[in-house]
Amino acid sequence: MRQESARTSADSLVRVLSASPGALERYTVLILDAMREDAAATGRESPLSPDTTTRSRDRRPRKRPFLRDMFTGASELHSSLEQLDAIVVYARSFPYRNKKVTKGGHLRYHFEAYIQEVGMLRMRLHAYLTVIERLYMQDEQFPPIKHVLKVVRRSSKEEFKWFVDARDGHVHQERFSDSQLTSLSSLELIASAYPGTNVSMGALRTFAKEYREAKKTKVQLMKDWNRSFRRLIDMYFQLLMPFVAGTDKRLRWPPGAIK
Repeated sequence: MRQESARTSADSLVRVLSASPGALERYTVLILDAMREDAAATGRESPLSPDTTTRSRDRRPRKRPFLRDMFTGASELHSSLEQLDAIVVYARSFPYRNKKVTKGGHLRYHFEAYIQEVGMLRMRLHAYLTVIERLYMQDEQFPPIKHVLKVVRRSSKEEFKWFVDARDGHVHQERFSDSQLTSLSSLELIASAYPGTNVSMGALRTFAKEYREAKKTKVQLMKDWNRSFRRLIDMYFQLLMPFVAGTDKRLRWPPGAIK
């Protein structure tokens, strides 16, 4: 039953990914197809099943299967890209009536969460490049694979630099600074400090105008960034595809791969 459930999960993922066939999606489908073939040929549970890796008697962890490692890294990249899309949706609406959650604070929270998630995307990408490098180290095409991985690492460091610097400054030094968001926070503070006064009413009027503009700007900015990130990730995996896919368009198993 668990084996059949795992195959059904793989089938569902293939259908979802095939509906939006970018390079990362095609790459992931390649791995999922290999998983289904392996499960059908061996009768073993799919690597999509919960990880049952245990330690051997000498306390060293057993090596993880090749397909699990290949799929996990790609899956984490999909997860980050989906989370970036979700943050845009969250930032676009304000469903709270509780005064403890302000509109300005809500927008700031999601914009900062977006920057954090971009940093996570880069970290997952680099971790996955290391996994690919390790898995294909004994492959005859390893020299050109290593060169492509080096190019991708260098490119991604440059492309993600602003976000990583903003994230590290926010986490380790001081709160992330953005003129629009800072202005909204100041206006909300003024309005709450002088409730029922002309000063408060004036601050709220200004806030309403600036909030509409800031939300529109930030949401559009994040949507544009998301499109750029997807194109960038697709470009990276387009470079990797010739090395992980054989001439028969099936996943290439490197020498020494653990099934």
